[in-house]
Amino acid sequence: MTHSQIIDERLTRQRLTGSRMSSAREVVAHFGAMQSQDFQAALWAVALRIDDAGSGARRVEQAIAERAIVRTWPMRGTLHFVPAEDVRWMLELLGPRALASSASLRRRLEIDGPVLSRSRKLVTDALAGGHALTRGAIYRLLEGAGIQTGGGRGLHILFHLAHDGLLCLGARAGKQHTVVLLDEWTPASRAHRPSREEALATLARRYLGAHGPATAKDFAWWTGMRLAEAREAIALVRSELGRVTAEGVELWSRDGAERARGDGGAAASGPVAAASEPRAFLLPNYDEYVVGYTDRSLIAVETHRAKLDGRGNILFMNTVVLDGRIVGTWRKTPRRDGIDISTSLFATLDGAARREIDRAAERYLAFASS
Repeated sequence: MTHSQIIDERLTRQRLTGSRMSSAREVVAHFGAMQSQDFQAALWAVALRIDDAGSGARRVEQAIAERAIVRTWPMRGTLHFVPAEDVRWMLELLGPRALASSASLRRRLEIDGPVLSRSRKLVTDALAGGHALTRGAIYRLLEGAGIQTGGGRGLHILFHLAHDGLLCLGARAGKQHTVVLLDEWTPASRAHRPSREEALATLARRYLGAHGPATAKDFAWWTGMRLAEAREAIALVRSELGRVTAEGVELWSRDGAERARGDGGAAASGPVAAASEPRAFLLPNYDEYVVGYTDRSLIAVETHRAKLDGRGNILFMNTVVLDGRIVGTWRKTPRRDGIDISTSLFATLDGAARREIDRAAERYLAFASS
């Protein structure tokens, strides 16, 4: 399989080309999880894949308010959107490794068992009965009880309680994010509790359905699992997968009917991008097209790597993608009557390519003004 073919298939599976999806929940379920560390960026990442991107921000927030998707820390110690019914098994499967990875930091911050036990009771009592509090309000609550929250302690206390299945993030109150009790926000009785093998198989199906062709290392990176676990998960669904090689590297993707239909009966992926489809995209930081792979050499071509590396971590960047490859970065600047979009391209592009990028900027402006 050529690199261009891999890129074309990934663009389609990522729902950047081909058919879009009808709702925020459908997009999140297709991916299995979508990084939402930067909330505004995550709204755009989901909206890009909805049939009406201009209304995407409202539809994502509506899906959160309706409790169809939940924002929490299911894997890699990072905030993600996940389908509400999958929160608990994802935390159970992937949470212990994230907690183990942060254990030394908690020791340095002197967050021990008694601190977590006291925090759990204080927060539970404050949120019980359907209450929602901002992060700042919870920090003040803890401080009032003598539990220091400065220096990152407050965030890591919440992080641990979320991994224990106590908390998640709820709907916003104005511009402030709120914290709620998970069992009240999305009752456990609604959720299926799969076995470990079922959970591993589901993760593999969703990841390879939305990100393939991809390697086992890519999958391990995305989930935060050990490589051996990632390979085990892939083996569990081997009969559903297609295997290809590119320059001796083994890649996997969902095959046959499963390739075109995500879990829950999602619409067919559609053909590889036609000439009338967008060639350019302004992707937000942490977009799945970039963050979903540990090897990003296909999209960050060698001639541009020096410019990318000189600007910091690629995951933190808003990227300009043309024909599946990163050709620059972009930024938005607020102004009194809206925002300005500026791009910093790595090379001189022809007029047709610049027009495609201009159209991509117009799509973002339509989203931002909705």
